[in-house]
Amino acid sequence: MVRQAHELEPYFALNNDRLDISYLNYEKSDVWLFFYDYQTGEVLHTDKLGPDFAVNHALDLSILEAGSYGAELVSDGISHEYDLLLD
Repeated sequence: MVRQAHELEPYFALNNDRLDISYLNYEKSDVWLFFYDYQTGEVLHTDKLGPDFAVNHALDLSILEAGSYGAELVSDGISHEYDLLLD
């Protein structure tokens, strides 16, 4: 049997005050989400999203002040980053 590796970029979308994230986790390894403030470098939120094949998650950002933020999805040692600016 031949094992074929798949790697797709996750989908990040900012919809009003909600950050939507979707990811196909072909390796079925644990997926982690980190959300941080660019100004301070502080990690504001961490979630272990688990090893499911289809990962769908949303973050409510309505309580955050205007500024630059980043989301990072990490799975199997591979990091995917998304930068966002809230007005």
